[in-house]
Amino acid sequence: MSAGDEPVKSGSIPKEVDEEQEENRLTLAEIDCRFMKLLRFIGEEEMADYYDFSWRFKDGGAEESGDYHILTAGIRDSTKSLDSEPSPERRYSHSKKGAKSSFLIEDPAAKDVDGLKKLKEPIVDPEKEHKKDADDYTAPGYSRGSTSSQEADVETMTKDFVLYIVFLVIFNMIAFGVLDHTSNYYATVLSNIITNTTFNSILGVQTTFNEIRTIAHIWEFVKQLLLMVLYSYGNENSKILHPAKKDKVLMLFENILIGVPRMRQQRVRNDSCTVPSMIRDSFPLCYGYYSEATEDRSPFGLGLPTAWTYTAPNEDSADYEGRISTYGGGGYMMNITENSDITEEWLDELKRHAWLREGTRSVFIDFTTYTPNTNLFCVVKLVFELPPTGGVIPTSHFYTMKFLRYVNTWDHFILGCEIIFLCFVVYFTMEEVQRMIRLGWRYWVDSWNLLDVAVLIVSYLVAIFSCTRYYTITNNMHLKVNHIDEATHASFDNFVRVQITYNTAMALLTFLVWLKLLKYASLNKNVAVILSIFSRIRTGLFVLTSIIMYTIFGYALVGNILFGDHVEQFATIWNSFFSLIGIFVGGLYFYLECAALNPFLAPVYFMTYIFIVPILLLNVYVALMVHGFEKALDDFDDDRDRIFMKDIYRMLSYKLFKLFRRDHLAAKLHNVQQAKLHMKDYDGIVDIAKKHGYRGLELAMLLKKHNVSAGKSIPFETMSQIYADIDPKSQLFLEVDEHDRMFDRVDKITRRVDVLDKSLADLVVKIDRLLLGGLLIGIGTYAFVDKLRGTGVLRVSTVYDVLLDISLVLIISGGVVFIVSFAGCIGALRENTCLLKFYSICLLMFFLLEMAIAILGFVFPHNMQSIIEESFTDKIIHKYRDNDDLRNFIDFAQKEFHCCGLSSEGYMDWAMNEYFNCTSPSREQCGVPYSCCINATNIAGGLINIMCGYGVQKLSVAEASKRVWTSGCIEIVRSYAERNLYTIAGVALVVALCQASSKHE
Repeated sequence: MSAGDEPVKSGSIPKEVDEEQEENRLTLAEIDCRFMKLLRFIGEEEMADYYDFSWRFKDGGAEESGDYHILTAGIRDSTKSLDSEPSPERRYSHSKKGAKSSFLIEDPAAKDVDGLKKLKEPIVDPEKEHKKDADDYTAPGYSRGSTSSQEADVETMTKDFVLYIVFLVIFNMIAFGVLDHTSNYYATVLSNIITNTTFNSILGVQTTFNEIRTIAHIWEFVKQLLLMVLYSYGNENSKILHPAKKDKVLMLFENILIGVPRMRQQRVRNDSCTVPSMIRDSFPLCYGYYSEATEDRSPFGLGLPTAWTYTAPNEDSADYEGRISTYGGGGYMMNITENSDITEEWLDELKRHAWLREGTRSVFIDFTTYTPNTNLFCVVKLVFELPPTGGVIPTSHFYTMKFLRYVNTWDHFILGCEIIFLCFVVYFTMEEVQRMIRLGWRYWVDSWNLLDVAVLIVSYLVAIFSCTRYYTITNNMHLKVNHIDEATHASFDNFVRVQITYNTAMALLTFLVWLKLLKYASLNKNVAVILSIFSRIRTGLFVLTSIIMYTIFGYALVGNILFGDHVEQFATIWNSFFSLIGIFVGGLYFYLECAALNPFLAPVYFMTYIFIVPILLLNVYVALMVHGFEKALDDFDDDRDRIFMKDIYRMLSYKLFKLFRRDHLAAKLHNVQQAKLHMKDYDGIVDIAKKHGYRGLELAMLLKKHNVSAGKSIPFETMSQIYADIDPKSQLFLEVDEHDRMFDRVDKITRRVDVLDKSLADLVVKIDRLLLGGLLIGIGTYAFVDKLRGTGVLRVSTVYDVLLDISLVLIISGGVVFIVSFAGCIGALRENTCLLKFYSICLLMFFLLEMAIAILGFVFPHNMQSIIEESFTDKIIHKYRDNDDLRNFIDFAQKEFHCCGLSSEGYMDWAMNEYFNCTSPSREQCGVPYSCCINATNIAGGLINIMCGYGVQKLSVAEASKRVWTSGCIEIVRSYAERNLYTIAGVALVVALCQASSKHE
């Protein structure tokens, strides 16, 4: 921007201007529209940080009238001098930070006209600017400007839309014109015959292909069913029905067998895995999973070609990805001959000499049929995978494809469509290259441009794959056809691979070209609003989607570990991942299998997953979409510059009416459009008035005073007068707002003082816990050191040794309390957010752990009792004499609770102790500690009878109950809890509430 540039007058508005002059003054219409937008912000104090306002009214300005000069400017770069030193003579001036256009309204009586010339901005020709926008558009939304620019926008959009519709029709002719609905019938019939027809198994049970589970089933399937399909169905009467054809190549009356079927197996070496040393003498050989490195290529069995010797893969073969492994194209092969008797003899020989044996990992049966009636090929691949664990996993594939493309008239028409498609792709490429050069890096910012580039890239890939497919099939098809008269196998694996690659690229391109149609569908306002939602919340969508995928993947890992061994849906991590995604649409059919496998964890696993992902996170999705919809709707309500389909329709209709001299219809259409625009101005004035406190009768009187009504044009002078009436009331509102803000400050100070009081009280609690943790550490350390001095031995080899050592339990629990409390104290004093979060999370974890234990104990009391008994009974009883602290604790518990032992076995638990076991050589054998005795104290002498429990284990329960307590302590405690359930629940509830309130503080 040069220093000498000055704003230029775009026109003036004399008071006595007539209607015809107003219609010719296009800049005034734009200023009216922009002024309406600016009035929405005037008087709103919360916008002061984003907009600079400077307005001055002369005394009596609301009643005065005069001529106004309108000065327009382009991008404002030097408005500070105008806003910081407003001229007292200027009636009104307004500028918006970062706005691309602005205007000034000057009183003609103002003397300081040179002050307005301080705005040194270049003036941009509106028509040139709109023409540039029309050239550079990247989405079907354009701003309304002059009539010529709007017509250019409409013409550009119409041209692009029509061209793309033609391109879409041509592409769909290519994509769907080669498809034949009979291909589904072809594959379905052949699949049903081979996979759903039953045959007799070795046990006399009717079995289908999908029920094959052993090697014996494979031989029975081939001999009883497959040979019957290949030789019998259609061949018994083929000479009568088709005397000119060779019956040896017909199948199912109408299908030509291309070559002969082939059986192929792949094997692994006997050293493909490692056998543990302890069983290596019994099982020295090991056959692992199949891989290219472990594949066996050496002759085996009879060693005769070709079923017993390895055949390397050729250029026509392809790898196969099965359920267990990925298999190569080579193997040990046998061609099924044209004579059924010879084939049966060969199969019997293979079965007799165990062609399928240890080390076999896959068996393939391949053949291809062709029906001239529909020009369709059906490539059949039957696969039997033999995992190292034994058994058979069958899989079938029936590929129905049209390899010979250009045969009849319709096929040549499709060829013409493909040529036109290539021309369109070249044209679109040139167009996109021009945009890239013109827009530079800005081209890659718009998502629609990225979609255009993706469409072009995939289009070229489709063209390349199409040429590759045509070249591969054309050059090799005659070799395949020659196999019809030869007893050799014709492999179509290469053709299938090329065709599937082409179909995949075509499917992707179909999705992209139909997705691009949304670019032009956004000419409809409703579609444009929905699409704009994603542009406003794309960051939130990406973050939320990442969180959901991360959560699902975590659950998939857990599900694979818990249920992967028995439930097929969780057999692999990817199976687990997609099974959990299927729950979104109600796919929870595998829950019963998981619950049968793990009755306790399965309900917890699926309940938490359903609550977190489908219920919680997906509802966040919905909330995010609603938020984006509200933002998009508000933006569209305020945007008058976008052009939609209805605008194009009105403009085209208006031109047609003018062309055919239907002036009255054109005028009527023009009036309707103007009325809608005036209605928006009217709504804007009403909204502004309501924001400044006008309601009901007062609002009606304001509109009546200035002769403003719905659908009627509102002159610029009227807008200024309305604002002059509104402004005094706005000042009153500002004073009220200032008063409210003062009270808000007082409330904030009061709340801050309350927070400080609570923080101080909470800090005292944290310090108390800190001292408690230090006290526990001190007591535990003293006890541990004292015990270590006395025994001189430290036995801490397992987790149970730590849990059963009271001194170590005190040290650990005290350390945890001390660390957490210390983090809370320092966080409160230093206002460290990280330490406070750590403190809160720890308290929450402790609270949840307590609640989980309490709930499990209440819901599953017997299960919890069994777990405690199985986990701790033998450890505690065994260490009775090894740990003095533990012995004193056990004696105290048995005396106070009148129990003996821990588990439901009662006093018989002491048989697990080496001193009280009946095999012990000491006098305490078959005895129990004296603390189990009912009367262990001699009343006369006051001495403790430590021998009162000797030999009690040899007595029956009835006899032993006369000397010692026979019930276990855990059972006694559980019974006591059941009798005092409400008291315990009340105490637990009070403790939980105290902890929850402390956590909240």
